[in-house]
Formats: sequence, structure tokens, C-alpha cells
Amino acid sequence: MKTLNRRLTLAAPLSVALLTAGTGLAIGSTNGSATAGSMGDDTLTVSPSEELPPGMIDLKGGKVTMGSTPKAIEELMTNASNQKMIRVLDGETPEHSSRVGSFAIGKYEVTNEQYLEYVKATGKRPPENWAGKALDEARAAFGKAEAEKAMADKSYDRQKWDEAKKDAWWRSNWQEVDWAIPEGQEAMPVCYIDFDDAVGYARWAGLRLPTEEEWVFAARSDKKSVFPWGDDWNGEKRAHTSETGSEKPRPVGSFPDGASPFGVQDMAGSVWEWTADPYNPFKDFKPNTYKFKKSSGKEKVTPEPNFNSSFRIIKGGSPQVPMLAARIATRQGAKRTQTTNAVGMRVASSVTPGVDRARAIWETDVQPSQARTQGEVFDFDGVVALDRWSADTPDKRADGYSVIKGYDHILFAPRNEFETTPGGELNRESRKQPVVLGIFATTVPILEPALAPGTYFVAYREKGRMMVSGAEEMPAEGDEKKKEGDDEGEGEDETPEAGDEIPLELLTPAERLLRQIDLKKDLLIFTTVDTGEYVTSMEFPQIKTDVKATKADDGEIIFSKKAAFDENKEKIQEDWMKFKANIRRSSSRVIPIEFDMKVDGAALGTKWRTERISPTGK
Repeated sequence: MKTLNRRLTLAAPLSVALLTAGTGLAIGSTNGSATAGSMGDDTLTVSPSEELPPGMIDLKGGKVTMGSTPKAIEELMTNASNQKMIRVLDGETPEHSSRVGSFAIGKYEVTNEQYLEYVKATGKRPPENWAGKALDEARAAFGKAEAEKAMADKSYDRQKWDEAKKDAWWRSNWQEVDWAIPEGQEAMPVCYIDFDDAVGYARWAGLRLPTEEEWVFAARSDKKSVFPWGDDWNGEKRAHTSETGSEKPRPVGSFPDGASPFGVQDMAGSVWEWTADPYNPFKDFKPNTYKFKKSSGKEKVTPEPNFNSSFRIIKGGSPQVPMLAARIATRQGAKRTQTTNAVGMRVASSVTPGVDRARAIWETDVQPSQARTQGEVFDFDGVVALDRWSADTPDKRADGYSVIKGYDHILFAPRNEFETTPGGELNRESRKQPVVLGIFATTVPILEPALAPGTYFVAYREKGRMMVSGAEEMPAEGDEKKKEGDDEGEGEDETPEAGDEIPLELLTPAERLLRQIDLKKDLLIFTTVDTGEYVTSMEFPQIKTDVKATKADDGEIIFSKKAAFDENKEKIQEDWMKFKANIRRSSSRVIPIEFDMKVDGAALGTKWRTERISPTGK
């Protein structure tokens, strides 16, 4: 079986043919898509991974130059304003090269109307500048209260309404007041969002924040240019920095001449942009001493950059700072909780469908879960997934601009690896406690096994009674067979009297699980990620724990049709997906995982994106 691997390049258009009587999918169709599932008009359409998320630009990756040399920093110390930034600028050293893999990045910064969709869908806090009237009233009330306190007590130290107090008031009161995007600012960069807000939007949209290296590569490619368009400033027509003489926000894409070599807009000025990386020194950083002229004469300075791993790097500058801050190399650290009118965001995406969502699920749901009792970690590079976006393109917006309305996914992330436990022992150990094989997550219902949208641990249990410590285990299929010479009743399980069983709600999740499953079958078991509660199970062949790895072991999804009969005994064709993934035991050995799921092709709709799809399904 051939698999379409990562970064698929098609030599010719595919053509579609549905197998009406067989069990597999013959790939086909025009425009490089594959159709599987329902017959007629109700089809599942799966596109190669080259289909990008809305509003993104595809970058193949490559070499990137990071940072600046001490000499370059010293040459910038030509005036007092620049000299005040020496601590920040020194944090750019040393200059060095790195490599980034393929990824996609937003052509524009995230705007107010894009962020509004996230707020409406999740109920999260909107940016405070969407409630100017409420904040004005709160400031007036605060001032009045402070004046009254000062009148009553002459020694009272009257407080000022500053950014910190405004932010605190908004976080506590935003649900009690009216808010809306200021008229005419729908396509302007969203601001007043902290780091967690930015991460939250990106995850909701099935995306992520760019790393610093990705951001720099998107801005300059493999060159060493100072600004996205080159080394010369002339930025008044290329970037919205303080040189424009106005801090008033502009719609995204207002400076097309300032685009990067890839066509990415507004990477200089506009708003500072959150990245995913902590504000740590570059590798091989060491203190530097700079010499520059001041009005009082020459001066030597050995600055100490304010590195802080709890801060996050912001890039790009804003209308509040000059072109010096808008240089590609500039890296500024910001508190994760900081919200200002100068900080916004841009999104990025990994090339493999589902990977960004799988990592987000790990960080927000799985890693902190008390149900993760075995300390499992998962192989995000081995994710097999379908995903898709819904988006609109409003009128009178910049070219390539889209507003994401929602994101759907169906994914399986296999466990990272097992210790080199002999296969038979791994199967036997699963009788004591089912062995987690991966995470399954979906935003759409699955018909068989019956799973509502959500995230689940997928675990395996070999058939048989639970082994009792220090005693021989009881075989599941031997229960009906008595050894020769046994007296009547000997060897049978004790059956508790009516009313003797402990109520399910008083048992641990593991104990409840053993009450709820068929111990005489090898099972794939689905439990909730948050509590570990049993949801459903499906019969599953005993796992093979020591299979030689091959080049085709990246995993895949196979679409097929299976003949069945409806309630009227009429023959029908059902839509099924087979997930195939592998758990690495070593560089040469894997545990292959395969399971089938029945889906409603008509309900799922069309245009799902995947990277790994079988052309034949055979």
C-alpha cells in the first residue's frame, strides 16, 4: 500500500473513482482531491496538505540568520534615543544561523473582527478597547471615589487610574458591561490581548503562534536584511512606526510596499506581535562592552539584558516606537499578562494536519489531567488527522484576507514509545490496568464506536481476568471448562449475593472500568481525558508489540465503504475510516495500531484536509 507522505507534490491531477462494491477508495478527482465515504452528492472530500489554512502563506523553510553582531549594535549608538535601548539591543547578540522547517504564517496580523469570532465562540474576555464608554465611566467613578477619600482624610495618598488599574477593572467587570468593536476598526490589528489570549485564539482557530525563528524567516527569508523590504529605511510608506507621526491604528495591509520577500504584510510597525518563545539569551551569548560618544564624552557600557524565561518575545515594533525597534533583529521581552494598545498577534501553522491541535490538547487537557496515571507522553510527529476550517471573506478587505469562523478535526496521536518490555508481558500487564496507546480527539460525532465530540484516552486491554498479585491469573475462556476430576462447582467464580456488590459510584475509575467491559474480549477502550471515566469500547485484535519498522510506518487514514442492511433490511453502504498509526519501541521496531470508525458521510460534509491518505484503501 502506498501512502502520500508529508509535503505531497502531485506530478499530475488526481482523478476520482468511488468503489461501489469494494471496500476501498480509488483516489481521484480533479484539483488534487480525493473523495471517499457516501455515494452521490454526499461525499467526504479530502485534500492534500498543500491546502493551507485560511489567510496563510506557505513557507518551505530553510536557513535563517538570527540576531546581530556587537559591532552592528555599536554602530547604532549614534544618538541618545538609541543609546537608551542598549540593554534591549544587546539581547540580540550574537548573530548566528539556524534552520527552520516548513510552516505557514498569517499574511496579516489578527484583526478585531477575526478575534471577535473567537470571543463569540468561547465566551472569552474581549479586548478592553472594545468598551471605551464603560472604561470612561469606570475611570470617572474611580476618580470621584479617590477624591472623596482625600476629602475625608487629608493624609490619604490619592491613587491614580493607570494602565494596571484599568486592566484589573476590565478583567473583573467585562461581563457586566456593553462592548463592541469600535466602528471602522474591524480590520485593524487586535490589541490589548495578553499572551494567553493570543494562544487561546490560535488554538481555537486550529493554529499556533510562530516561534521567533519562524517569524524572522518569514520577514527576511535566508537573507540578512534589516527590514522586511531591505536595508534602507524609507519606511514612512512601508511601515506604521512613530516616523509616520500618528499612533492611530491602520487596517492590516495598509503598507503593501513593506511586505516581506514572501508577501507577508505589516512585519515592521503596526503592533508588536507575540511569539511562542521565552525571552532567553541566544546560545553562546556573553556580556559585551560597547563604546560610543555621548555629550559628556566617550563612554564604555556593559549592559545586562533583562532576560526572563517567564517573559515572551514580541517582534515588529509599533506606531509608538521608531524604526530602530522595527528592525527584524529586535527582540523584546514582555510579561505574559501584559495588555497594551501596542501589542497584538499573528498566527502560524505546522504543515502536518492536526499537529497543532494535538499539541494544544496535550498542553491544556492531557498533561495536567489526573487521569494520566501512567505518565504517558505522545508522538505528535506521528499524528494522523483530518481537519478543516470554515471562513468568510468580508467585502473591501486586503487580498488574501479571511475571517476564520470555526475549526474541525478528527485525530489520533499515538503514544510516544514504550519501554522495551517483552510483548507478551505488555499484553498481560494490560489486564491489571489497560495500557494507553494514544489520544483520540474529534469535534464531530462518531457513530461506531459511539463517541460524542471530545478528547479521549485510547487504551488496550487483553482478554482475561485481572491478575491477582502473587496468584495465578484466571483465564477468561477457561471459566466454562472444568479440569478433569473437578467436583461440581469447583473452579467457578464466586458470585456475590444480590445486594453485595459495591455501587459503581463508590469505586475508583479503574475498578468501575472492569465492571463495565467484557473481560472475555481483547478491547480498545475509550475513557475521558479529564476524569478517566469509561465511555465505550470496541473489540480489538491482540496487539503485536515487536514489528519491524518500514518507510511506510508514518501512519495513514483509509476511507472505505462497507455493505450493511438498514432497519428495513435494505442493503446500504456505510462510511468507515481506518486509522493506522505506530508506537515506536526503538528506531527499528514499532507497535502498529489500527482501528475502524463508522461515520456519517452526509453529516460530515466536505473538504477535509489530510496528509496521509491511502490511494487505494486496499
